[in-house]
Amino acid sequence: MFATDLDEQAVQAAREGLYPETIMADVSDDRLRRFFVKEHAGYRVRRELREMVLFAVHDVLRDSPFSRLDLVSCRNLLIYLTRDAQARIFEIAHFALLPHGKMFLGSSEAVDEGSPLFTLLDKNHGIYVQRPSRRSPLPLPAGAAIRRALDAQNAAMGGPVVTARAMDPAPGPAPVPFSALPVRTRDNARRGSWADLHLEVLENPAPPSVLVDREYDIVHLSPSAGRFLQLGGGEPSRNLLRALQPEVRIDLRAALYQAQEGHEVRLPPMPMPVPGAMVSAALRVRPVQDAEETLFPVIFEVQDGATETGEQRTARLESDPLARHLDAEIERLKMQLRETVEQYEASTEELKASNEELQAMNEELRAATEELETSREELQSINEELSTVNTELKSNVDQLSSANSDMHNLMDATSIATVFVDRSLRIMRYTPAAVGLFNLIPTDLGRPLTDPGSALDYPDPGSDAARVLERLAPVEREVGRPHGSWYRPA
Repeated sequence: MFATDLDEQAVQAAREGLYPETIMADVSDDRLRRFFVKEHAGYRVRRELREMVLFAVHDVLRDSPFSRLDLVSCRNLLIYLTRDAQARIFEIAHFALLPHGKMFLGSSEAVDEGSPLFTLLDKNHGIYVQRPSRRSPLPLPAGAAIRRALDAQNAAMGGPVVTARAMDPAPGPAPVPFSALPVRTRDNARRGSWADLHLEVLENPAPPSVLVDREYDIVHLSPSAGRFLQLGGGEPSRNLLRALQPEVRIDLRAALYQAQEGHEVRLPPMPMPVPGAMVSAALRVRPVQDAEETLFPVIFEVQDGATETGEQRTARLESDPLARHLDAEIERLKMQLRETVEQYEASTEELKASNEELQAMNEELRAATEELETSREELQSINEELSTVNTELKSNVDQLSSANSDMHNLMDATSIATVFVDRSLRIMRYTPAAVGLFNLIPTDLGRPLTDPGSALDYPDPGSDAARVLERLAPVEREVGRPHGSWYRPA
């Protein structure tokens, strides 16, 4: 198991495997006993479990990828990368996984629909399956040491390589004698490699061929196969069916379909235009298994002798009315089939355009989802802060309520007449002993101190209270009551 990260400190912390004691709230007792060891600083992952994981500092965009993996977990990383970087991550993950391996993404990350690299397995959990296909070489970042080494190796190993499949015998024109081949002397041998000469020798007797994949896209051409292909107007395409004349597309499409079922198919000779001439060529299609991908070589077997001219064909059909009727019927069916295929291709183009629009909308929705995910994380962080502040405020309110209750109890229990006022000399609260002296009732709360009548011989208590607020110094007076009792400051 490989565990990698770009941050060296994060990798070091993961390698130590030490967690605080607070994990007891999230980890069950059974898992703590099986996978952790109690230490004075917390809980540490057991050594035998840590030895199963290889921790390493790794830049997934620049360093060499791992290979032959069963599972790649890459959660909540792609949302921070650009589209180009995400595409490279998918290519690297496809290269690293075994056939039908799994890739685990986050809830806000996804692979484009119709991707040739991965297939969706579980949408709710973001699990994708690798689609086996021919592995293309990964582009290495400029400046990397492995990039320079590979460039030097490729420069030293110049020249193409001939595989065993190129030696497959096939009927074709007679081989050109070696006397007709260009002679290589020691002087001009330096201008080319012996591999080039080998290909020249093989190309002359071998028939032209085109190698296509399951989507009928051309992956490789023999040097002499280009004369059978033609490019029409519009956007260039690698599709073999679009590069051939319409008369051949129907039969070749059926042959390729049958070849996908594992059969070798041979089409009868048919006239095909080449630059400056018209030749008769038979097509042969067969499946070839290459690693995890199935390819289909289409071989053009050029027939010797002239093809039947239009006058000869007309004379032959005039001599047999039934043949003429069947030939006309075949031509009509071919025309209808050609029109159907053209309508199908037009519908396919429209569906492809609609699919591109849906992909653009999907990218916009994904961007919006990423923004919403970021906003959700921010709101969650703010909510946690508000919860902390709310807890502190609740604690303060509880303390204030307790202090207020203690103060009320103290005021109710004391026999000292006391009146509390604010800066505007409005009555805020009072003790029970002050009721008889100032003639206070519950509705006097909030009224000025001078409004209620006083049972004391104290003509102006308001001026003394204002002086205390102004100077912040106490004022003491002895006051009496009409029946002769006196009061002095406590």
